[in-house]
Amino acid sequence: MDHNYIPDQPFLRACNNHDFCYATYRNKSYCDSDFLNQMKMIADRTAKDINQDFLIPFELTYGALMSMAYTYHWFVVNDGRALLAYCANKGYGCMMLQGELNVVSENGAPISGAGNERIYAPNLYDGRGFCLMPVYYRTCAYGTCVPDVLYLPCP
Repeated sequence: MDHNYIPDQPFLRACNNHDFCYATYRNKSYCDSDFLNQMKMIADRTAKDINQDFLIPFELTYGALMSMAYTYHWFVVNDGRALLAYCANKGYGCMMLQGELNVVSENGAPISGAGNERIYAPNLYDGRGFCLMPVYYRTCAYGTCVPDVLYLPCP
């Protein structure tokens, strides 16, 4: 998405949390659902504050904010650029799975990727209880860049 056309307020925190969720190995649908839930809470709180401070009817403000929230949510669910952002550095299979990764716990047991447990992509788990996470980078010198990868232990 081109963030130049998307107003930040009042949903900036929800947007930042959504971006952070995309950087993890939680399923895309979980991140998108959580994004909408956070925007609903923000809309409710903001509409109450505006009602109290300016006497503008809660329903009017809440309706306008929820219209924005549902529009933002629709785009992250349906726009292909959101899927590309989610799948960045998650491997080629991510696009084929539409962001619905099968994830595993620290000991390799399958989980949904929707809870608060620490999760890892199965391709990071070596089956012996050791997880290595790739960190992709480029080394550049004299106008030439060479891509490389460093494997670090999972957090």
